[in-house]
This record gives sequence, structure tokens and C-alpha cells, in this order.
Amino acid sequence: MNVEYSWKPWATDLPFINRQRILDEIIDVEHFLGNILVGMGVTDDEHEAAYKAKQDKNRRREASGVYSARKGGLGEGSEVG
Repeated sequence: MNVEYSWKPWATDLPFINRQRILDEIIDVEHFLGNILVGMGVTDDEHEAAYKAKQDKNRRREASGVYSARKGGLGEGSEVG
């Protein structure tokens, strides 16, 4: 059994990450998601615009200093109510 990263805070070994293996897994996930987008007819331009819009929103949230990760937290995009 391969271990990709250490995650047990009580372990005595030094923290480690099998960076290449994790990168390979992330690429697999991206291909899977890409296939879903293609199946939905999403264009590269449409995907890029949506990604950039969400990235900008997240950066504004982070810069505000008041965003809470809890649902209904403070900041732009909170789902209060």
C-alpha cells in the first residue's frame, strides 16, 4: 500500500507528500471534470470566463478580511437567510 501524504497528527514520522502521485490524481480529476463540461457543451471561453469570475469573487472575499467559511458567514456571497 502506498501512502501519498502523512495526515496523522499523532504520527512520529516527519510530514511528507508524494507530490508526483498527488499531482497525477489531480490531473485525473481534472480530466473527469473536463469530460463532464464537454458533455454539457461548455466551451473553453465560457469555462474560462466563469472560472475568472469565481476567482475574482473569492479574492474579494479574502481581501475583505471578514469572510467566514461557515454557511451564512459574513462577506460577499454569503447565503444568509
